This record gives sequence, structure tokens and C-alpha cells, in this order.
Amino acid sequence: MLSTAIALSGISSPTQLAQMAESMIMTSLGQSNETQTISRVYIENYSASPLHHEHHVAQSGVVYIEIMIAPKGRIIINEDEIGQAFQQVMTLLEQEDIHTLELTLIDQARETIDFVAADLPSYGLKTFWLYPRGLKAAISSEGHSSVVPLIAQEQTIENEFYRIAVNAQDGTLIVTDKLTNVAFSGLNRFIDGGDIGDLYTYCPPEHDTLISAPLETPKVELINSDSVQAKLRISGRWALPGSCAASRSERSARSTVCSIVSEVSLTPGVRRIDIHTSVENKAKDHRLRVAFPVSYTVDQVAAEGTFEVRTRPVAQPIPLISAMAISAWAYSIVGYPNMRLYT
Repeated sequence: MLSTAIALSGISSPTQLAQMAESMIMTSLGQSNETQTISRVYIENYSASPLHHEHHVAQSGVVYIEIMIAPKGRIIINEDEIGQAFQQVMTLLEQEDIHTLELTLIDQARETIDFVAADLPSYGLKTFWLYPRGLKAAISSEGHSSVVPLIAQEQTIENEFYRIAVNAQDGTLIVTDKLTNVAFSGLNRFIDGGDIGDLYTYCPPEHDTLISAPLETPKVELINSDSVQAKLRISGRWALPGSCAASRSERSARSTVCSIVSEVSLTPGVRRIDIHTSVENKAKDHRLRVAFPVSYTVDQVAAEGTFEVRTRPVAQPIPLISAMAISAWAYSIVGYPNMRLYT
């Protein structure tokens, strides 16, 4: 059937077949033939792969083909090699037992490679070599610590340091420290409150309303589970007051729905949990916080800095000043309703 379709199209040479394939690909991508071109063609079990990957499970009558495209003029293209590949495709099309060609399109100029860069020196550099077809010979692991494989399930990810589960009801995290066997629940909880202050000063309304639960059960997805990273995505919809009330003493009764999406990931050999959160903010006059409650007292926190992780105290010491000085300072802010004195 496929060979009949090719014949009806008037295609009789590999070059014509390549031109038709390129035209169809560019049309489906909404791009011009003048900007992109076919750079490599790989036919599984019939030609050498430009990538190092596992083969598909063989299915009767199915041939797997990878077509790589790249911007014209960016790389050197072996036209003879592409011609031989499409000649092989035409040969396969003549076989009566072949009924499906499963194509995979790869943008060669936009490939992203993820790997664990282990044992990086501080303030230094390290060189990694890339072998397109992989290394067949065994490489000595001397000087490298063994990495425990990641474990990923529908709502749980795990490396050698942490086990992370998602509370299906509110989307918060349950993190177990595997080195101490201590579990922490209710982590990464969002708390939204009012803010009637200005650009620099936070000031809650007199009668504040706190929102700490999503509008409905969030959606939890396992979006990555390879050897480099295990990642969960938690998507929730939150009904937040649209703004403060006209009196500025409370939040509006009219709400707006905002989406909050957190991606939580673990990497093998890394004792850190990475959380990336995006917020579709449609509300005004509010402050959104994220809480990580623990059962013990915390004196210091670690904050990201330029080329460093800086340790800071949780609370600054309160200076010893006289009651007269406090009264004088409080009197000086009279007339500024957005500022309050807390003792």
C-alpha cells in the first residue's frame, strides 16, 4: 500500500522521496524549506544511529525511522548518506510485509543533553567529553562514588537521600530524610494573605483573610523518570480575593482563580530537593508565601548568594532602646496608615 502511494505520487528516485519528505515535514512545522533541511536519517536495524539510545521493541511490519533536521548552512550534510537512507526506505516500501513507518523528528540544533556533573571543584572547572555513540569499553569508576538509581512512581520520587510523596488532597509534600528516617509533612504549602502596603512595605489589612488550600484537588503528574532526574508536577487552582476592599480594612469578597504549578525534582547523588514554582497572578493587593513547617526550632537559614550559599540568623536581635525612643518613633509615623508598630 505504501509503495503504491509513492508510485502514484510520481516518485521514482531517492532524491525525489527526500524532497517530498522534507516538504511534508516543513509544512507540518509551519516552516519554510529555505530555512531548514534534513541532516540525518536513521533506520533502526538498517543503518547506524547518530544517537546512543535503546532500540524499540520489535513489532511485525513496523519500521522505526528517525529524521533529523537542522538550519541550512549551520552544519555539514552528507548528501550521499541521506540518499542511501532514502534508497533503503524505497526498498522497504516494496516489501509486502511492511505496513507502517513510524517516524520520529529530531531538531538537531535544539537537542538538550542532561547529565549529572559530579565532583565539581569549587570556583573551578571540569571537562566532560561527549561521545555520540557511547563508550563500549568499560571505564574505571575509580575516584567516582557509586550513584544509587532513582525511583519514580505516579506520585512519589526517591533518590539515596530523600523520598518525596505528594498529598493528593492539597498538593503539599511529605519528605522523608532517608539518612535519619525522619518524615516532614505539609511542606511547600502556599499561604496567601492581603497586603495594603506600598512597593516596599508589607502591611496586612486589619481583618485579613488567609487562603492556604487549593480550590480543588490538584493534579499530580510524573513528568520525568530517567537516570538523570525524577520530576513531579503539581498543578493547582486557587480562588484568591481579587483585591482589597474599598475600605482597605479587609479583602474583597469577589475572588479570582489563579493557577500555581510546582515542579519538584531529585537528582542522583545530590542531597538537595529542587522546586520550581510558577504562578499565574490575577489578584491584587496580596502576599503569597510558601511554608515548610518543621517540628524543631530553626536558628539559621541558608540563602543563595553570588557564588555562595550564605548562612543567616532567622531573626535579627532586637536592639535595647528606651520606651521614650519607641514613643517618639511611633509618633513620627502618625499619618501613614500603611505603617504600623509591632512590639
